[in-house]
Formats: sequence, C-alpha cells, structure tokens
Amino acid sequence: MFKKKTAVILQVRSDSKRLKNKFLKKIGKESILKYLIRKIKKIKNKNYVIIATPKGDKKVTSHLKNIKGIYIFEGSKNNVLDRYYKCSKKFKIDTIIRLTGDNPFVDVKLISKYIKIHNQKNKLLTSNTINDACPNGIEFEIFDKSILKKAWKMAKLNSEKSHVTPYMYKMLKRKIIKRKESLKIDDYSKFSFLRFTLDHDIDYDVIKNIYKFLHKKNVYFGCDQIIKLYKDRPDVFSKNKNLIRDEDYKLSLESDHADVCS
Repeated sequence: MFKKKTAVILQVRSDSKRLKNKFLKKIGKESILKYLIRKIKKIKNKNYVIIATPKGDKKVTSHLKNIKGIYIFEGSKNNVLDRYYKCSKKFKIDTIIRLTGDNPFVDVKLISKYIKIHNQKNKLLTSNTINDACPNGIEFEIFDKSILKKAWKMAKLNSEKSHVTPYMYKMLKRKIIKRKESLKIDDYSKFSFLRFTLDHDIDYDVIKNIYKFLHKKNVYFGCDQIIKLYKDRPDVFSKNKNLIRDEDYKLSLESDHADVCS
C-alpha cells in the first residue's frame, strides 16, 4: 500500500521550561498526550506512530505503557534534530511527519491530505509553518529522510539542533532545496493569529474551553470547526492572544547570539 515508509514522529518531553508535565494535563477524561495519540492514529497514509522522547524520561515512557499501535524512541534530550534523525534511521523511515505534544488539536484530515500529496509529487519538504501560515496549534511538517540527514550533518548552531527544521528552511532559502521540491501550505493563513497550542497555563484554559464546545459533535474536530467556534465565540480565544509565538525557538536564537559574542 505504501511505496514509501512513512511515520508520524511526535516529540514529547516532561521537563518543559514554562509548563512542566504539560502532556499529563487532562482534556476530557484523559491526558492531552493520550488524546493526541488517539487522534494521530486516525491519520491516513502513514505506517508508524512513534513517540520520540529524551532518553531516561520515565514520566513519558511510563505514561505510554500498554498503549497499542505506537512505538517509543528515546534519544538526545537537547539535540532534538539528532533525536529525529536517529529515530528515522532506526525505523528506516523514508518520509517523516513531525508533530509536537504541544498541539492536541492537529487536523487529521489536513495532514492525511498532504502526506499523500507530498509522496505522490516527490516533495522534499511540505510545511504549513512557513511565515506562520497557520493558526498556532495545527503546525506540521513533512520531510524526506535525505534532507533530515543533510540538516543533521550540517547544523551547527543551538537553534538548529534544539529544533528539528530550522536548518531545512535555511536550505530552502539558499536554494539547496529547490522551490519545486517544496510545498507551502497556506489553507488557514487568514487565521494565523489564533493560538491553541499549549505552553502556558492560560493556553490550557483556552484549550479546555475549545474542547468543551466542540468535542460532543466530533471528538476529532479539526481546524474548520475551531475557526467556526472563533467566529461564533471569539471570547474563547482572547485569554492567550498576546503570548509570543514560537517563544522557545526565539530564545534559542538569542542563545546563538550569546555564544557568538562570548
């Protein structure tokens, strides 16, 4: 069925700087992580679901015991690029779909659609994060093993290693990845100001309210339903609207500058 071995790799850790153990927070009657895994299993056109966590993070691995249909990979704590590369190498993956444990409301239909397009058109990089072209909470990236390997070999800066894809976007900018080999997704760019990722306590309040309004009609609701809720009830989204997007990545860029200046 699959010409290319394709896997969702979901990165999760327990010691997030701003909100520790956020994967354990409840959404409905289960943890956010278990809800997210249950949702990810619905994604079509993939072979594996792999949870990539820091080596020795027992809070994550013990929480995932007895969950069927997933694999667990333990790798580098701080070099997440290395964690992804070695995970893909171990499972001999051709196409990687990168997701994070911060985003319980990823859109299953949207991801399924673009995995198919990515593989059919032999793209190297497919992303809805270029120029923040989506709401903060449905981000995903699909990339070929060849550019993951190249990024792993070439990345030098902290910001390039503590995150998976920054060097890939540098390759795109430098035309190492040609434009025709990439695909920018902008289906929801008009609503890129919305935030329903989980990084702070007030994010959790927003996420709980979104779930409360939408889960009864469809527990696996997607971005269309969230946008409709925003149009009907913008107040649900107001509490965290002033938070900084990609705060952790921006802090890693500051760390790069500090290292250069020291």
